[in-house]
Amino acid sequence: IQEHICDENSISKLSPQIKFEGLGTNNIRKLIVDGDRIKELVVVSSNTPGSGKSNYIQTKMKKIQEAKMSDIQVATINIHEGSSLSSLIQQLITKYQTKQLKTTRLVHFMFTFDTGNMSDGLIACLSHFLTSFLMTGSIYDSDFGNVFNVDYGWHIFIELPSVQSIADNDYGSDVKSWMFKRLPILAY
Repeated sequence: IQEHICDENSISKLSPQIKFEGLGTNNIRKLIVDGDRIKELVVVSSNTPGSGKSNYIQTKMKKIQEAKMSDIQVATINIHEGSSLSSLIQQLITKYQTKQLKTTRLVHFMFTFDTGNMSDGLIACLSHFLTSFLMTGSIYDSDFGNVFNVDYGWHIFIELPSVQSIADNDYGSDVKSWMFKRLPILAY
């Protein structure tokens, strides 16, 4: 099981076309995980299916729940071939209805499909969704008018499929390369 954090050298080698003007990699990571709105961001993958990625995330989430004395909201959002921007926003709205200032929110985004077969439309949807969620704190679906605002106290866990399913595509078996090419916001 691997937690992915890319350093500046690996970013420049993998994808020189991805740039945030005037911001280094560490600054981008600090903008995302600011300690207020987003407390933690963990991207988890492994080399083989069934290696315990979900269990690893559930254990980390349980430790946070045990350590917190405040209100906690926990949810798993399944991302699959049929996911759309509207369906993802609706899941968040449904699972995190109550907006309380001191609430800690734990979310487990679980990719439940083979990443080697992701359509360009799904990639665009997920890229927009994750970039909006992590960078701007507001996700808007212009088709249905749904809006979800990411308030304070989020611990975010993203579970990617095994490297085996990623290895079947054009990126070899390197998860970091796959993230930079398909969902670059996760590589930071």
